[in-house]
Amino acid sequence: CNRWERTQLMDDRKKNRVQLIEELDTLRQIVALKTDRALMETLHSSLVSTAMDAIILVDSQQRILEFNTAAETIFGFSQSDVVGQPLGMLMPGRFRESHQRHIQRFSETGVTSRIMWSLGILTGLRASGEEFQMETSISHIYIGGKDYYSAILRDISGRISLENLII
Repeated sequence: CNRWERTQLMDDRKKNRVQLIEELDTLRQIVALKTDRALMETLHSSLVSTAMDAIILVDSQQRILEFNTAAETIFGFSQSDVVGQPLGMLMPGRFRESHQRHIQRFSETGVTSRIMWSLGILTGLRASGEEFQMETSISHIYIGGKDYYSAILRDISGRISLENLII
């Protein structure tokens, strides 16, 4: 509401009881919506930050926009180190070009998501330079005329090591 609308809403002298009750109801709904929105934003933030798997969000240029706590643990980079940087920094150089082509094709297909096992095992690159195996699910998000991609990553290097011991 702008100042004039607030003045009109507050000029109760010209309103009957029913109008005042309706206005009060409207104001309660507005407050409830704002409270619900803030609660949902807090819940979303908590969900992302406490997830056990890495969650990474990139824009259409594959610049990192979001990098949760699990991603920090898995890759060894802090969020401030990677936000705004190219996603390629998290993969060995030999995979960067093919990964960009894969994301372009993914965008062109109109498919919105691919689950972990359908992509096979991918290789990530830690801040230390160590390579590791991971499973990944990716989703294409189109909002406000822009493309975004989210990835949920799971470090499976420990599982691979155990499987190799068994075999």
